[in-house]
Amino acid sequence: MKELIPAILPENYNDLRGHIEALEGSVSQVQIDICDGIFVPNKCWPYKNDSGELKKILDEEEGLPEWLTMDYEIDLMVKNPLVDAERWIQAGAKRLIFHIESEGIPETIEMLKTVHLYNVMDDLLEVGIAINIDTPISALENIIDDVSVVQCMGIARIGFQNEKFDERVLAKVKEIKEKYPEVLVSIDGGVSLENLQSLIDAGVDRFVAGHSVFQGDLEPKDSIKKFRDILIV
Repeated sequence: MKELIPAILPENYNDLRGHIEALEGSVSQVQIDICDGIFVPNKCWPYKNDSGELKKILDEEEGLPEWLTMDYEIDLMVKNPLVDAERWIQAGAKRLIFHIESEGIPETIEMLKTVHLYNVMDDLLEVGIAINIDTPISALENIIDDVSVVQCMGIARIGFQNEKFDERVLAKVKEIKEKYPEVLVSIDGGVSLENLQSLIDAGVDRFVAGHSVFQGDLEPKDSIKKFRDILIV
């Protein structure tokens, strides 16, 4: 089944909560982009404007917004994801997305397999790997058996929203699907109603959309309905 996953690049915790409230009742999962200002030049919460909210979540004094009804996919655009992986698991992440171009990915995956006993069929923790447009898919060879989803970045400059869609990703999706037909392929960046059909035709399974859901001409819930009208055809 094709899935739409709204993406949130939070300026601060209230911004995150406001985006979640705007989606109430329309989706059951979202992606939070986490940018450290090193792996990507942009920073977002909690790497900036954190007033102690993350600590309260980690200390179980409160949960992520609507955590009882919302599954969280965490896209870790960070230089060294090991520490972030641990704390977002503690915060209740359903899925972690690592970037193949960041540091220590094999060690991070091995830690997760050993400490958290996850596997690619685990309902409690799903692990995916993101890959940039200019990174050859040969980079996936030593990690593909340990992930259940490959997230292709549909933009050249990651860590920002409202970036121009890069059509080169269509060929990359097809190449991955041909080599690894059992792996789910997600696309993040530049996803819109206008290019959705071409992404479907390329073989994409999950569609991560930020700007086109939250900053388009429609209300977020109406945008989601438009996406789903195309996805279910």
